[in-house]
Amino acid sequence: MKLLQYFRSIAVSLIFALFLHQQIMDITTMPVHTSLIVDVIGFKMSAMAYFLLGFSILSLVFATMQSRMRGSKWSKGIGYSFLVGVLWIIATVENAPVMRSNPLNELITGSCDFAPIMLLGILLSILIHSDSALSQSRPFFLRDYLLRFAVHFVILCAGRLAADNTGILFLGSRSMPGIFFATTLMLAAVSVTIPTLLYKSAQTKFDFTDTVNCGIILFGINWIMPVMWIPIIGNGYFLQFLFKVILDILLVTASVYVSGIIAAYTKITIDNEVVK
Repeated sequence: MKLLQYFRSIAVSLIFALFLHQQIMDITTMPVHTSLIVDVIGFKMSAMAYFLLGFSILSLVFATMQSRMRGSKWSKGIGYSFLVGVLWIIATVENAPVMRSNPLNELITGSCDFAPIMLLGILLSILIHSDSALSQSRPFFLRDYLLRFAVHFVILCAGRLAADNTGILFLGSRSMPGIFFATTLMLAAVSVTIPTLLYKSAQTKFDFTDTVNCGIILFGINWIMPVMWIPIIGNGYFLQFLFKVILDILLVTASVYVSGIIAAYTKITIDNEVVK
């Protein structure tokens, strides 16, 4: 029964996504050479299969991890879908340097992904029967969050710049530096929010399992689908975007781990200040 409810939520969000994208077909970026998938089943069927798979993965990750998230059932579903929706916007805007498209058009396209994902988050919230029993072990400190954010941004920016400038990947740091730094900044904001607000918002020390859950499951799995849209519909992009996915997952996972170590030290400092 619950599986059927999840499928209904996915189906409603899928229909909403297809409706929105139908309205912006004239500004949707299309590769010059389409993929074998598009040649065989057509663009619309490819888009339908893409959204069906993406929303199913989103729902599966949420169903698996929601018991470990903090807060009410509404904050879980809406908070999770908001972060995933922003990831889809980031991935879409980052297509601009590669496809030489208009960043504003890509932003509009990403927003048409964001809206149905938010709808899916609301529908998923309804399926949760109770709020989380997890309690906050310590108050939120802005300094702690900003420190974590700085660590995430530095690691992501350094790793992506190195990959772009050595020719391993093309991320547009030279052709569209504004887009590159803006999307990397947003990516850092999302990646630092996943562990601090969704998964273990009150704990500063992350063990290996926590790092994997945050960096690979909550971030990584949800980062694969929006990034791989262009390789699905276009020919000749697969390796470029696959390497990008792997690089970003490794960088975010490293950021979670390093920021957790640094945050553990700052917690000692904060606790000493409280004692004083």
